Amino acid sequence: MPRKWWAAIRSERIVTKFVAVGLATVVALAAVVAVGSWRWRAEEHAAASRSLIADLSGALEVGLAELRAVRGLFDASEEVTWAEFARFTTLVGASPGMEMVGFARWVDATELSDFESATREELDWFRLGDLGTGPRHLIVLYENDFTIRPRLAGSDLLADPSRRDFLVQLPDGGGVRVLPGLRFELFMPVRSQRGVVFSMIDLSSHVEIPSDVSLEIGLHDYSAPSPWLWQGELDVGGGSWPVSVHRAGPPSWLIAPLSVLAVGTILALGSAVLAGYRADARRRGEEAERLRRISREKDLFLAAVSHELRTPLTAVVGLLAVLKDGWSEMAPEEIEEYLGLCSAEASDLADLVEDLLTLGRLEAGSLTYHPTITDVVAETEKVVSRLGIEVSGFDLRDAWIDPMRFRQIVRNLAVNAVKYGEKDRIVEFSQGDGELVVAVCSDGPPIPPDRVESLFQPYQGMAGDLGKPGSIGLGLYISRRMAREMGGDLRYRRRGRFNVFEVVLPVSPRSVTLAGKP
Repeated sequence: MPRKWWAAIRSERIVTKFVAVGLATVVALAAVVAVGSWRWRAEEHAAASRSLIADLSGALEVGLAELRAVRGLFDASEEVTWAEFARFTTLVGASPGMEMVGFARWVDATELSDFESATREELDWFRLGDLGTGPRHLIVLYENDFTIRPRLAGSDLLADPSRRDFLVQLPDGGGVRVLPGLRFELFMPVRSQRGVVFSMIDLSSHVEIPSDVSLEIGLHDYSAPSPWLWQGELDVGGGSWPVSVHRAGPPSWLIAPLSVLAVGTILALGSAVLAGYRADARRRGEEAERLRRISREKDLFLAAVSHELRTPLTAVVGLLAVLKDGWSEMAPEEIEEYLGLCSAEASDLADLVEDLLTLGRLEAGSLTYHPTITDVVAETEKVVSRLGIEVSGFDLRDAWIDPMRFRQIVRNLAVNAVKYGEKDRIVEFSQGDGELVVAVCSDGPPIPPDRVESLFQPYQGMAGDLGKPGSIGLGLYISRRMAREMGGDLRYRRRGRFNVFEVVLPVSPRSVTLAGKP
Protein backbone atom coordinates (compact mmCIF):
# COMPACT_ATOMS: atom_id res chain seq x y z
CA MET A 1 0.00 0.00 0.00
CA PRO A 2 2.66 2.58 0.85
CA ARG A 3 4.44 1.94 -2.44
CA LYS A 4 1.25 2.35 -4.41
CA TRP A 5 0.46 5.55 -2.45
CA TRP A 6 3.88 7.02 -3.20
CA ALA A 7 3.62 6.08 -6.86
CA ALA A 8 0.26 7.77 -7.03
CA ILE A 9 1.63 10.93 -5.52
CA ARG A 10 4.50 10.96 -8.01
CA SER A 11 2.13 10.47 -10.88
CA GLU A 12 0.31 13.69 -10.08
CA ARG A 13 1.96 16.38 -12.15
CA ILE A 14 0.61 19.17 -9.91
CA VAL A 15 2.31 17.62 -6.89
CA THR A 16 5.56 17.30 -8.83
CA LYS A 17 5.36 20.95 -9.80
CA PHE A 18 4.58 21.94 -6.22
CA VAL A 19 7.59 19.99 -4.92
CA ALA A 20 9.84 21.50 -7.61
CA VAL A 21 8.67 25.02 -6.81
CA GLY A 22 9.06 24.32 -3.09
CA LEU A 23 12.59 23.00 -3.51
CA ALA A 24 13.54 25.94 -5.76
CA THR A 25 12.19 28.33 -3.15
CA VAL A 26 14.13 26.58 -0.39
CA VAL A 27 17.36 26.63 -2.41
CA ALA A 28 16.90 30.30 -3.27
CA LEU A 29 16.23 31.20 0.35
CA ALA A 30 19.20 29.13 1.50
CA ALA A 31 21.44 30.94 -0.99
CA VAL A 32 20.19 34.34 0.18
CA VAL A 33 20.76 33.45 3.83
CA ALA A 34 24.21 32.03 3.03
CA VAL A 35 25.31 35.21 1.24
CA GLY A 36 23.88 37.42 3.99
CA SER A 37 25.55 35.39 6.73
CA TRP A 38 28.86 35.39 4.86
CA ARG A 39 28.78 39.16 4.34
CA TRP A 40 27.72 39.84 7.91
CA ARG A 41 30.59 37.80 9.32
CA ALA A 42 33.05 39.52 6.96
CA GLU A 43 31.80 42.99 7.97
CA GLU A 44 31.89 42.00 11.63
CA HIS A 45 35.53 40.94 11.22
CA ALA A 46 36.40 44.23 9.48
CA ALA A 47 34.75 46.27 12.27
CA ALA A 48 36.52 44.27 14.99
CA SER A 49 39.84 44.69 13.16
CA ARG A 50 39.43 48.47 12.91
CA SER A 51 38.63 48.61 16.64
CA LEU A 52 41.73 46.52 17.42
CA ILE A 53 44.00 48.84 15.41
CA ALA A 54 42.40 51.87 17.12
CA ASP A 55 43.27 50.33 20.52
CA LEU A 56 46.90 49.85 19.39
CA SER A 57 47.12 53.41 18.08
CA GLY A 58 45.64 54.86 21.27
CA ALA A 59 48.09 52.96 23.52
CA LEU A 60 51.05 54.12 21.40
CA GLU A 61 49.85 57.75 21.41
CA VAL A 62 49.77 57.63 25.23
CA GLY A 63 53.37 56.37 25.19
CA LEU A 64 54.39 59.19 22.83
CA ALA A 65 52.75 61.76 25.11
CA GLU A 66 54.78 60.51 28.09
CA LEU A 67 57.96 60.50 26.01
CA ARG A 68 57.29 64.13 25.01
CA ALA A 69 57.12 65.00 28.71
CA VAL A 70 60.50 63.32 29.29
CA ARG A 71 61.96 65.28 26.35
CA GLY A 72 60.56 68.45 27.96
CA LEU A 73 62.61 67.69 31.09
CA PHE A 74 65.85 67.77 29.06
CA ASP A 75 64.80 70.81 27.01
CA ALA A 76 64.07 72.74 30.21
CA SER A 77 67.49 72.22 31.78
CA GLU A 78 71.05 72.42 30.51
CA GLU A 79 72.04 69.49 32.73
CA VAL A 80 69.80 66.69 34.02
CA THR A 81 71.17 64.35 36.69
CA TRP A 82 70.41 60.65 37.01
CA ALA A 83 68.42 61.34 40.21
CA GLU A 84 66.26 63.97 38.47
CA PHE A 85 65.68 61.66 35.51
CA ALA A 86 64.70 58.71 37.69
CA ARG A 87 62.40 60.83 39.89
CA PHE A 88 60.69 62.46 36.89
CA THR A 89 60.08 59.25 34.93
CA THR A 90 58.83 57.48 38.06
CA LEU A 91 56.36 60.28 38.83
CA VAL A 92 55.13 60.44 35.24
CA GLY A 93 54.53 56.70 35.33
CA ALA A 94 54.52 54.05 32.64
CA SER A 95 51.73 53.68 30.08
CA PRO A 96 50.30 50.19 29.40
CA GLY A 97 53.03 47.89 28.18
CA MET A 98 55.90 50.39 28.58
CA GLU A 99 58.99 48.41 29.52
CA MET A 100 61.49 51.22 30.01
CA VAL A 101 62.36 54.88 29.38
CA GLY A 102 65.88 56.04 28.62
CA PHE A 103 68.13 58.85 27.40
CA ALA A 104 71.09 58.32 25.03
CA ARG A 105 73.72 60.89 24.01
CA TRP A 106 75.54 61.29 20.69
CA VAL A 107 79.28 60.75 21.25
CA ASP A 108 82.05 60.92 18.63
CA ALA A 109 84.32 57.88 18.51
CA THR A 110 87.30 60.04 19.52
CA GLU A 111 85.50 61.24 22.67
CA LEU A 112 84.41 57.84 24.06
CA SER A 113 87.15 57.58 26.67
CA ASP A 114 86.60 61.12 28.02
CA PHE A 115 82.82 60.57 27.99
CA GLU A 116 83.14 57.36 30.02
CA SER A 117 85.43 58.99 32.58
CA ALA A 118 83.21 62.04 33.01
CA THR A 119 80.08 59.89 33.37
CA ARG A 120 81.67 57.64 35.99
CA GLU A 121 82.24 60.68 38.20
CA GLU A 122 78.43 60.75 38.62
CA LEU A 123 77.66 57.05 38.07
CA ASP A 124 80.55 54.92 39.34
CA TRP A 125 78.99 51.77 37.88
CA PHE A 126 78.89 53.15 34.34
CA ARG A 127 80.81 51.12 31.74
CA LEU A 128 80.74 51.24 27.94
CA GLY A 129 79.29 48.11 26.38
CA ASP A 130 79.18 46.79 22.81
CA LEU A 131 79.81 49.59 20.34
CA GLY A 132 78.74 49.84 16.72
CA THR A 133 81.05 50.75 13.87
CA GLY A 134 81.32 54.25 12.54
CA PRO A 135 82.52 57.69 13.64
CA ARG A 136 79.58 58.37 16.00
CA HIS A 137 77.80 56.42 18.70
CA LEU A 138 74.51 56.84 20.55
CA ILE A 139 75.36 55.79 24.11
CA VAL A 140 72.59 55.08 26.64
CA LEU A 141 73.30 57.39 29.58
CA TYR A 142 70.19 57.05 31.78
CA GLU A 143 67.40 54.48 31.89
CA ASN A 144 64.45 53.71 34.12
CA ASP A 145 63.49 50.07 33.67
CA PHE A 146 59.94 49.03 34.62
CA THR A 147 60.70 45.32 34.08
CA ILE A 148 63.45 42.93 35.08
CA ARG A 149 65.98 43.04 32.26
CA PRO A 150 69.77 43.54 31.82
CA ARG A 151 70.87 47.14 32.24
CA LEU A 152 71.15 49.08 28.94
CA ALA A 153 73.19 52.01 30.26
CA GLY A 154 76.53 52.14 28.47
CA SER A 155 75.31 50.28 25.38
CA ASP A 156 75.35 51.78 21.88
CA LEU A 157 71.91 52.02 20.23
CA LEU A 158 73.68 52.05 16.84
CA ALA A 159 75.23 48.62 17.49
CA ASP A 160 72.08 47.06 16.01
CA PRO A 161 72.41 47.51 12.20
CA SER A 162 68.62 47.44 11.74
CA ARG A 163 68.30 50.45 14.06
CA ARG A 164 71.26 52.50 12.81
CA ASP A 165 69.74 54.00 9.64
CA PHE A 166 66.46 54.69 11.47
CA LEU A 167 68.20 56.71 14.23
CA VAL A 168 70.63 58.56 11.97
CA GLN A 169 67.68 59.89 9.91
CA LEU A 170 65.35 60.48 12.89
CA PRO A 171 63.08 63.51 12.17
CA ASP A 172 62.56 66.35 14.66
CA GLY A 173 59.18 64.98 15.70
CA GLY A 174 60.60 61.55 16.49
CA GLY A 175 59.51 58.18 15.19
CA VAL A 176 58.22 54.73 16.02
CA ARG A 177 60.02 51.49 15.15
CA VAL A 178 58.09 48.22 14.88
CA LEU A 179 59.61 45.03 16.32
CA PRO A 180 58.37 41.44 15.89
CA GLY A 181 55.05 40.81 17.60
CA LEU A 182 53.41 43.80 19.25
CA ARG A 183 56.62 45.44 20.48
CA PHE A 184 57.53 49.00 19.52
CA GLU A 185 60.48 51.36 20.06
CA LEU A 186 59.70 55.09 20.40
CA PHE A 187 62.40 57.73 19.80
CA MET A 188 62.47 61.55 20.05
CA PRO A 189 65.56 63.76 19.51
CA VAL A 190 66.67 66.21 22.22
CA ARG A 191 68.56 68.88 20.26
CA SER A 192 69.53 70.92 23.32
CA GLN A 193 71.31 67.92 24.88
CA ARG A 194 72.70 66.28 21.70
CA GLY A 195 70.80 63.13 22.48
CA VAL A 196 67.67 61.04 22.09
CA VAL A 197 64.96 59.99 24.58
CA PHE A 198 63.45 56.59 23.90
CA SER A 199 61.11 53.98 25.31
CA MET A 200 60.13 50.40 24.58
CA ILE A 201 56.50 49.23 24.63
CA ASP A 202 55.13 45.67 24.53
CA LEU A 203 51.37 45.68 23.92
CA SER A 204 50.94 41.92 23.57
CA SER A 205 49.49 41.62 27.08
CA HIS A 206 47.56 44.92 27.10
CA VAL A 207 45.59 44.74 23.83
CA GLU A 208 43.03 41.95 23.79
CA ILE A 209 43.36 39.76 20.69
CA PRO A 210 40.84 36.92 20.24
CA SER A 211 42.28 33.42 20.18
CA ASP A 212 41.17 32.81 16.59
CA VAL A 213 42.78 36.02 15.29
CA SER A 214 46.38 36.53 14.11
CA LEU A 215 47.75 40.06 13.67
CA GLU A 216 50.81 40.94 11.58
CA ILE A 217 52.37 44.40 11.18
CA GLY A 218 54.30 45.02 7.98
CA LEU A 219 53.93 43.87 4.39
CA HIS A 220 52.64 40.31 4.01
CA ASP A 221 51.79 38.55 0.78
CA TYR A 222 48.49 36.67 0.79
CA SER A 223 48.03 34.86 -2.51
CA ALA A 224 44.26 34.43 -2.23
CA PRO A 225 41.88 37.10 -0.88
CA SER A 226 39.67 35.96 1.96
CA PRO A 227 36.64 37.46 3.72
CA TRP A 228 38.43 36.68 6.98
CA LEU A 229 41.48 38.81 6.04
CA TRP A 230 41.33 42.54 6.83
CA GLN A 231 44.18 44.78 5.74
CA GLY A 232 44.54 48.37 6.93
CA GLU A 233 47.12 50.76 8.34
CA LEU A 234 48.38 51.71 11.79
CA ASP A 235 48.91 55.50 11.90
CA VAL A 236 50.83 56.85 14.89
CA GLY A 237 53.60 59.33 15.54
CA GLY A 238 53.66 60.57 11.95
CA GLY A 239 54.33 57.07 10.58
CA SER A 240 52.12 54.46 8.93
CA TRP A 241 52.47 50.66 8.81
CA PRO A 242 50.38 48.11 6.91
CA VAL A 243 48.47 45.75 9.19
CA SER A 244 46.93 42.36 8.36
CA VAL A 245 44.34 40.83 10.68
CA HIS A 246 43.53 37.24 9.78
CA ARG A 247 40.72 35.29 11.34
CA ALA A 248 40.12 31.57 11.04
CA GLY A 249 37.11 31.07 8.78
CA PRO A 250 34.99 28.49 10.59
CA PRO A 251 32.01 27.05 8.73
CA SER A 252 29.66 28.66 11.25
CA TRP A 253 28.27 30.91 8.53
CA LEU A 254 26.90 27.77 6.85
CA ILE A 255 24.70 26.93 9.83
CA ALA A 256 21.96 29.31 8.75
CA PRO A 257 21.60 28.04 5.14
CA LEU A 258 21.82 24.42 6.29
CA SER A 259 19.07 25.11 8.78
CA VAL A 260 17.00 26.60 5.97
CA LEU A 261 17.48 23.45 3.94
CA ALA A 262 16.59 21.27 6.95
CA VAL A 263 13.24 22.97 7.37
CA GLY A 264 12.62 23.52 3.67
CA THR A 265 8.95 22.53 3.74
CA ILE A 266 8.18 24.97 6.54
CA LEU A 267 10.07 27.78 4.80
CA ALA A 268 8.34 27.04 1.50
CA LEU A 269 4.91 27.29 3.13
CA GLY A 270 5.81 30.23 5.38
CA SER A 271 7.86 32.37 3.02
CA ALA A 272 5.83 35.46 3.93
CA VAL A 273 6.58 34.95 7.62
CA LEU A 274 10.27 34.42 6.84
CA ALA A 275 10.38 37.58 4.73
CA GLY A 276 8.92 39.57 7.59
CA TYR A 277 11.36 37.97 10.03
CA ARG A 278 14.35 38.76 7.79
CA ALA A 279 13.22 42.34 7.36
CA ASP A 280 12.95 42.69 11.13
CA ALA A 281 16.36 41.03 11.58
CA ARG A 282 17.84 43.47 9.05
CA ARG A 283 16.40 46.40 10.95
CA ARG A 284 17.82 45.05 14.19
CA GLY A 285 21.19 44.60 12.51
CA GLU A 286 21.15 48.17 11.22
CA GLU A 287 20.18 49.46 14.65
CA ALA A 288 22.95 47.41 16.26
CA GLU A 289 25.45 48.76 13.72
CA ARG A 290 24.27 52.30 14.40
CA LEU A 291 24.77 51.78 18.13
CA ARG A 292 28.21 50.26 17.52
CA ARG A 293 29.14 53.25 15.34
CA ILE A 294 28.00 55.67 18.05
CA SER A 295 30.00 53.70 20.61
CA ARG A 296 33.12 53.78 18.40
CA GLU A 297 32.74 57.52 17.82
CA LYS A 298 32.35 58.07 21.55
CA ASP A 299 35.47 56.01 22.26
CA LEU A 300 37.46 57.91 19.62
CA PHE A 301 36.28 61.25 21.02
CA LEU A 302 37.14 60.27 24.61
CA ALA A 303 40.53 58.96 23.47
CA ALA A 304 41.27 62.21 21.62
CA VAL A 305 40.17 64.36 24.58
CA SER A 306 42.15 62.28 27.08
CA HIS A 307 45.22 62.49 24.83
CA GLU A 308 44.91 66.28 24.48
CA LEU A 309 44.42 66.65 28.27
CA ARG A 310 47.10 64.16 29.25
CA THR A 311 49.92 65.77 27.25
CA PRO A 312 49.95 69.16 29.07
CA LEU A 313 48.92 67.61 32.40
CA THR A 314 51.77 65.09 32.28
CA ALA A 315 54.31 67.81 31.55
CA VAL A 316 52.98 70.12 34.28
CA VAL A 317 52.92 67.36 36.91
CA GLY A 318 56.42 66.20 36.03
CA LEU A 319 57.97 69.68 35.91
CA LEU A 320 56.33 70.78 39.15
CA ALA A 321 57.50 67.60 40.88
CA VAL A 322 61.08 68.34 39.86
CA LEU A 323 60.71 71.93 41.09
CA LYS A 324 59.24 70.76 44.39
CA ASP A 325 62.06 68.33 45.12
CA GLY A 326 65.01 70.28 43.75
CA TRP A 327 64.18 73.98 43.65
CA SER A 328 66.70 74.80 46.39
CA GLU A 329 69.52 73.46 44.21
CA MET A 330 68.38 75.11 40.97
CA ALA A 331 69.46 78.45 39.54
CA PRO A 332 66.83 81.24 39.37
CA GLU A 333 66.96 81.21 35.56
CA GLU A 334 66.27 77.47 35.51
CA ILE A 335 63.33 77.84 37.93
CA GLU A 336 61.93 80.64 35.78
CA GLU A 337 62.22 78.48 32.66
CA TYR A 338 60.46 75.55 34.38
CA LEU A 339 57.63 77.85 35.51
CA GLY A 340 57.36 79.30 32.00
CA LEU A 341 56.91 75.83 30.53
CA CYS A 342 54.27 75.02 33.17
CA SER A 343 52.44 78.25 32.37
CA ALA A 344 52.43 77.52 28.63
CA GLU A 345 51.13 73.97 29.13
CA ALA A 346 48.47 75.21 31.57
CA SER A 347 47.34 77.82 29.02
CA ASP A 348 46.94 75.12 26.36
CA LEU A 349 44.93 73.05 28.83
CA ALA A 350 42.67 76.01 29.70
CA ASP A 351 42.07 76.71 25.99
CA LEU A 352 41.02 73.10 25.39
CA VAL A 353 38.63 73.11 28.35
CA GLU A 354 37.15 76.41 27.14
CA ASP A 355 36.51 74.91 23.67
CA LEU A 356 34.78 71.88 25.21
CA LEU A 357 32.55 74.06 27.40
CA THR A 358 31.74 76.32 24.46
CA LEU A 359 30.77 73.31 22.33
CA GLY A 360 28.35 72.09 25.01
CA ARG A 361 26.67 75.50 25.25
CA LEU A 362 26.47 75.84 21.46
CA GLU A 363 24.81 72.44 21.10
CA ALA A 364 22.39 73.29 23.93
CA GLY A 365 21.63 76.73 22.44
CA SER A 366 22.64 78.44 25.70
CA LEU A 367 25.81 80.29 24.65
CA THR A 368 25.45 84.00 25.51
CA TYR A 369 26.89 87.01 23.67
CA HIS A 370 27.49 90.56 24.86
CA PRO A 371 28.28 92.59 21.73
CA THR A 372 29.80 96.05 21.98
CA ILE A 373 31.98 98.39 19.93
CA THR A 374 35.32 96.54 20.01
CA ASP A 375 38.84 97.49 18.91
CA VAL A 376 39.59 94.31 16.95
CA VAL A 377 43.28 95.14 16.42
CA ALA A 378 43.90 95.52 20.14
CA GLU A 379 41.94 92.36 20.95
CA THR A 380 43.83 90.44 18.28
CA GLU A 381 47.21 91.56 19.61
CA LYS A 382 46.27 90.28 23.08
CA VAL A 383 45.86 86.80 21.66
CA VAL A 384 48.65 86.45 19.09
CA SER A 385 51.42 88.29 20.95
CA ARG A 386 52.31 85.21 23.01
CA LEU A 387 52.42 83.10 19.83
CA GLY A 388 54.88 85.34 17.99
CA ILE A 389 52.53 86.16 15.10
CA GLU A 390 52.91 89.50 13.28
CA VAL A 391 49.91 91.85 13.16
CA SER A 392 49.38 94.19 10.20
CA GLY A 393 47.46 97.25 11.51
CA PHE A 394 44.47 98.92 9.89
CA ASP A 395 42.86 102.35 10.28
CA LEU A 396 39.29 101.05 10.79
CA ARG A 397 39.58 99.11 14.02
CA ASP A 398 36.06 98.88 15.51
CA ALA A 399 33.45 96.15 15.06
CA TRP A 400 30.18 95.31 16.82
CA ILE A 401 31.00 91.96 18.47
CA ASP A 402 31.47 90.19 21.80
CA PRO A 403 35.18 90.78 22.54
CA MET A 404 35.59 87.58 24.61
CA ARG A 405 34.08 85.36 21.88
CA PHE A 406 36.16 87.20 19.24
CA ARG A 407 39.37 86.47 21.17
CA GLN A 408 38.39 82.81 21.37
CA ILE A 409 37.91 82.69 17.58
CA VAL A 410 41.27 84.39 16.90
CA ARG A 411 43.00 82.14 19.42
CA ASN A 412 41.75 78.99 17.66
CA LEU A 413 42.88 80.29 14.25
CA ALA A 414 46.26 81.46 15.57
CA VAL A 415 46.97 78.13 17.29
CA ASN A 416 46.14 76.31 14.03
CA ALA A 417 48.47 78.66 12.14
CA VAL A 418 51.34 77.86 14.51
CA LYS A 419 50.59 74.13 14.56
CA TYR A 420 50.10 73.54 10.84
CA GLY A 421 52.05 76.42 9.27
CA GLU A 422 55.71 76.31 8.33
CA LYS A 423 57.40 79.58 9.39
CA ASP A 424 55.51 82.64 8.13
CA ARG A 425 52.33 83.69 10.00
CA ILE A 426 50.60 87.05 9.91
CA VAL A 427 47.26 88.62 10.80
CA GLU A 428 45.84 91.15 8.33
CA PHE A 429 42.81 93.47 8.43
CA SER A 430 40.65 94.76 5.57
CA GLN A 431 37.37 96.65 5.19
CA GLY A 432 34.36 95.60 3.14
CA ASP A 433 30.78 96.85 2.71
CA GLY A 434 29.61 97.21 6.31
CA GLU A 435 32.04 94.58 7.54
CA LEU A 436 35.58 94.17 8.81
CA VAL A 437 37.67 91.14 7.80
CA VAL A 438 40.39 89.68 10.05
CA ALA A 439 42.59 87.23 8.09
CA VAL A 440 44.93 84.77 9.88
CA CYS A 441 47.50 83.64 7.28
CA SER A 442 50.10 80.85 7.51
CA ASP A 443 52.29 79.27 4.87
CA GLY A 444 52.15 75.55 4.26
CA PRO A 445 50.63 72.91 1.98
CA PRO A 446 47.12 73.68 0.68
CA ILE A 447 44.00 72.02 2.02
CA PRO A 448 42.29 69.82 -0.63
CA PRO A 449 39.12 71.57 -1.91
CA ASP A 450 36.94 68.56 -1.13
CA ARG A 451 38.09 68.67 2.53
CA VAL A 452 37.58 72.36 3.24
CA GLU A 453 33.96 72.20 4.41
CA SER A 454 34.56 69.07 6.48
CA LEU A 455 37.17 70.99 8.52
CA PHE A 456 34.33 73.14 9.86
CA GLN A 457 32.55 70.06 11.22
CA PRO A 458 33.18 68.85 14.79
CA TYR A 459 36.03 66.39 15.42
CA GLN A 460 37.54 66.97 11.96
CA GLY A 461 41.16 68.08 12.48
CA MET A 462 43.64 69.04 9.72
CA ALA A 463 46.15 66.24 10.49
CA GLY A 464 45.29 64.11 7.48
CA ASP A 465 45.42 67.11 5.12
CA LEU A 466 48.73 68.58 6.19
CA GLY A 467 50.63 65.45 7.25
CA LYS A 468 51.01 66.54 10.88
CA PRO A 469 49.55 65.39 14.23
CA GLY A 470 46.05 66.74 14.68
CA SER A 471 43.84 67.54 17.68
CA ILE A 472 40.20 66.99 18.65
CA GLY A 473 39.03 69.20 15.80
CA LEU A 474 36.65 71.59 17.60
CA GLY A 475 38.32 74.97 17.00
CA LEU A 476 37.10 75.70 13.47
CA TYR A 477 33.61 74.32 14.16
CA ILE A 478 32.87 76.45 17.23
CA SER A 479 34.65 79.47 15.71
CA ARG A 480 32.41 79.47 12.63
CA ARG A 481 29.31 78.90 14.77
CA MET A 482 30.15 81.85 17.03
CA ALA A 483 31.10 84.12 14.09
CA ARG A 484 27.78 83.43 12.34
CA GLU A 485 25.74 83.85 15.51
CA MET A 486 27.36 87.27 15.97
CA GLY A 487 26.30 88.29 12.45
CA GLY A 488 29.55 87.45 10.67
CA ASP A 489 31.19 84.39 9.14
CA LEU A 490 34.39 82.31 9.01
CA ARG A 491 35.71 81.11 5.65
CA TYR A 492 38.85 79.66 4.07
CA ARG A 493 40.72 80.46 0.87
CA ARG A 494 44.14 79.74 -0.61
CA ARG A 495 46.27 82.79 -1.51
CA GLY A 496 49.63 82.08 -3.09
CA ARG A 497 51.55 79.96 -0.60
CA PHE A 498 49.31 80.92 2.32
CA ASN A 499 46.31 79.22 3.93
CA VAL A 500 43.99 82.11 4.87
CA PHE A 501 41.14 81.85 7.39
CA GLU A 502 39.02 85.03 7.30
CA VAL A 503 36.75 86.18 10.14
CA VAL A 504 34.05 88.51 8.79
CA LEU A 505 32.74 90.94 11.46
CA PRO A 506 29.85 93.44 11.41
CA VAL A 507 30.86 97.05 12.05
CA SER A 508 27.44 98.24 13.31
CA PRO A 509 24.55 96.82 15.38
CA ARG A 510 22.20 97.05 12.38
CA SER A 511 24.00 94.16 10.63
CA VAL A 512 23.86 91.82 13.62
CA THR A 513 21.24 89.11 14.21
CA LEU A 514 22.27 87.05 17.21
CA ALA A 515 21.38 83.35 17.09
CA GLY A 516 22.42 82.84 20.71
CA LYS A 517 20.62 84.18 23.73
CA PRO A 518 21.44 87.86 24.61
